[in-house]
Amino acid sequence: MAEKERKWRQLTHSDKKKYAQGMRRLNLGYWGYPVSILRAIHLTTKEGNDNTTKTFAKHLRKMVGDWRSEGYEIEYCGALEYSPGKGLLHLHGLLRIKGGYFLDGNIHKARRKLGDTWNKIHGAFVVEITNVKNNQELRQYIIKHIMKEYLGEEEENEK
Repeated sequence: MAEKERKWRQLTHSDKKKYAQGMRRLNLGYWGYPVSILRAIHLTTKEGNDNTTKTFAKHLRKMVGDWRSEGYEIEYCGALEYSPGKGLLHLHGLLRIKGGYFLDGNIHKARRKLGDTWNKIHGAFVVEITNVKNNQELRQYIIKHIMKEYLGEEEENEK
């Protein structure tokens, strides 16, 4: 039996339903837009910062609010997780800015603006922003970062 199939059989019925629902939404199109206009983002926390989910979420909402006040129309989603070792919070997420372009499509300018804004609000500059090339890459990103956190939280709630 293939490793992938063995792992699938080990999932509970509830986990299989969650996975199927997530994949269905993905296949219908995320927010109803083509994958090419989505950006994968990664925001970090630095040692010594308030490392709570409440503070991180508050700062994320403030950053998005600041961009919206500048006229950008932004949609975002993501999953918070703690890094192994130091246990610092970070976010893996997806971002869509109206029209699909952020600062004329220049990914380096976008990363700089994202980093400067995040540093001003949260006190950490290390960020990543990358293009999502195709549906397969989007699926892999969601499964790797977002679904694992969702499934992990459910397991914790059931204990």
